Amino acid sequence: MSAGFIRCSEEEVRSSYDTPLKGLWQISWAFDNEILTGSIEFRDNEALIQAYGSPDSHLLSGFDEARFIVVLSEEKVTLKNHLSGIELVYEIQHREPDYWELSYLDEITVVLAKK
Repeated sequence: MSAGFIRCSEEEVRSSYDTPLKGLWQISWAFDNEILTGSIEFRDNEALIQAYGSPDSHLLSGFDEARFIVVLSEEKVTLKNHLSGIELVYEIQHREPDYWELSYLDEITVVLAKK
């Protein structure tokens, strides 16, 4: 699934323009015995995710490529896709300049590592 340009509020743009996540990162999800990997590119206020795994994986939430608006706060990274209605809220567990550890619904561990 791929979305074109997504409009967002000025507040969302301001809150994410100076994100320390800018650039290309490797992303991996772990849940039970299932691990998915992919890449996520953070641009000014947008993130492009490409994930790889079994097509029936519930971790992919029905997308293998999607663009999201990024809203960053001290505790959370929120990815919003206004076209599909998908909103993913990740709690920040640990962060360094090139390594972030997040959790999703306290069940899924997400690791971001700078490429």
